[in-house]
Amino acid sequence: MLQKFTKRQLKEVKYQQDQKAMQELAKDDPDAIIVYLPKEEAIISSEYGDDFYYGFKTAQQFINWRLNDCLKGDLNALADEMGYDTVSSNHQDFLADNREYHDNLEQFVLDSYSSERVGDLYDE
Repeated sequence: MLQKFTKRQLKEVKYQQDQKAMQELAKDDPDAIIVYLPKEEAIISSEYGDDFYYGFKTAQQFINWRLNDCLKGDLNALADEMGYDTVSSNHQDFLADNREYHDNLEQFVLDSYSSERVGDLYDE
């Protein structure tokens, strides 16, 4: 007969599995980015993006997901989510930064979201 676990025990097992996966990712792709969102965490990894539930191969895929799937195409909501909600109501600063970061969207994500490179998290 299988042993029954409490919800707390199951949550701890999942947490430990997630930590192990992140440590392995840090070794294999230290430049991968973990993005802390209000309800979930997302991973941007050119090598392993498809291996995670909220995983993306590129920063562009991640931004498209946030804009189109999560925020229903509302560019103002995306700007607000990325921290441009207090600077100017028409989001001119967001548009200017979007143009400036165009060739480096990973840095745009790192600078605009609560996020960090996985290699920095698990620096051994």
